[in-house]
Amino acid sequence: GGDEFVIVLPRANAIEGREICERLRQEIENFEFLRIEGPYGPPLRIANLITASIGVASYHEHVRKRFSIDQNKDAFLKLADRAMYAAKDEGKNCVVMAEREAEDEDAPKPVE
Repeated sequence: GGDEFVIVLPRANAIEGREICERLRQEIENFEFLRIEGPYGPPLRIANLITASIGVASYHEHVRKRFSIDQNKDAFLKLADRAMYAAKDEGKNCVVMAEREAEDEDAPKPVE
């Protein structure tokens, strides 16, 4: 299992968001942990212990705004979540861009 979290990049478009997330993924993958064996042992550098599967979505570029703000936010997070699971399905340790929400997307009914 792994932890899930959200990063909000309010001034980034989808492409910039993907590039930022790819750099983050690489930093996570290449992070080196130090392990010291005994009181006088030299530190061992251990890398590639952690990887990240990242889904990227842009509120302005992927979500069809047709519901309440809360419903649109839920749709946005759902798209990012789907993209993250697509990254896991592609073998993990990658970044996947969400697809634009479909016209007939299974979403809540409009608020009247």
